[in-house]
Amino acid sequence: MNVFLRSRRKKFTNLLLILMLIPSLQACADLKEINNIAIVTATRIDMNNEGKIEVTIQLFLPQTISMSSQNPSQNNQFAVLTSTGDTISEAVNNIEKRVSRQLFRGHERAIIIGEKMASKHMNDVLDYCIRFREIRERTLLFVTKEPAPKLLQYAPFMEKNSGEILNKYVKKDGNLSMTLKDTVVMRANPSHSYIIPMVAILNPTKKGERQILKITQSALFSHGKMVGTMSNNLTYGQQILNHKFWQTVFSLKFKKDPGKVGINIQNVKAKITPIIHNGQWMIHAHITGDEVIFENTTHWSTTNLKTAERVDHAVGRIVSENIHRSVRKSQKVKSDVFDFYNTFYRKYPSECLKIEKNWSDVYPTIDVKVTTNFHLIHSGIAQ
Repeated sequence: MNVFLRSRRKKFTNLLLILMLIPSLQACADLKEINNIAIVTATRIDMNNEGKIEVTIQLFLPQTISMSSQNPSQNNQFAVLTSTGDTISEAVNNIEKRVSRQLFRGHERAIIIGEKMASKHMNDVLDYCIRFREIRERTLLFVTKEPAPKLLQYAPFMEKNSGEILNKYVKKDGNLSMTLKDTVVMRANPSHSYIIPMVAILNPTKKGERQILKITQSALFSHGKMVGTMSNNLTYGQQILNHKFWQTVFSLKFKKDPGKVGINIQNVKAKITPIIHNGQWMIHAHITGDEVIFENTTHWSTTNLKTAERVDHAVGRIVSENIHRSVRKSQKVKSDVFDFYNTFYRKYPSECLKIEKNWSDVYPTIDVKVTTNFHLIHSGIAQ
């Protein structure tokens, strides 16, 4: 009898625990069926000639996957829609009214800002992106001069759409990558400066080649407006001082020698030291890195110690000149894309607070000194 009572009491206790846990269980309240959503892979935001906000979106078309496998000529797996409005959200809403499904931004690869919008209303774009909860902070940002539909209608031959190819480009060594989070964090300096890569469609140089969507340069921003551009080559200097550079390849040309040396520089590191002396603000940058010879068409032997020293000095001189030119370019438009303010603030907080409001005037006067120490670590099998 006691065994029977204990068994019933145990069952009753378990049932009571289950009933108590039911209210705490979470259901998928925000579940979205894939058949009811239109997946946005990329967005372009710009201003038209009438001053209206023009938004173009690229939609992923999953049904074309099976069609393209059966018929290779039908390989466009996306659709492009454009609409206008007084605000970005209104223009997006006008697009959504034209499709049968709800737009979903959770898988958006890139947001591309037109040059007109970037030059006047970049803060409006960032405000919209930050507030819209579906847009991920890892979404990539780009600037372009290309017309609205052209860029998103570009059909790459190796990827699904232009949004996907841009996502792959920034992962390649040497290319600048700026996410929404990176941009918001970077613009926290007093001059609200940041840098964003620019993309363009390049026409083929030879018959039979295809158009190429490529990162061509970088856009410099200050106080919410695009104030200038920087070439890809000079962007390397910005990446080195911001500890975001990994590797690249370039050629060396020595005097009195018709040949060239193909050099890969890698493992590049920068030690930045801010100095304030007698009212002069200075930055000392010590750059270190490794070199690998990919090609040598000169008469110099790469196993020779003197040749290695020549290569080391030549690479150091090129990197130093690149950084100086990059800094001067940003100082000319008063865009602190090197984040020098925070570099000084960590060592001289009181001095920085005094000139915070006038940082745009102080930044162009900063003197930058660069020292380098590169080493050849591999010259290949051949001499």
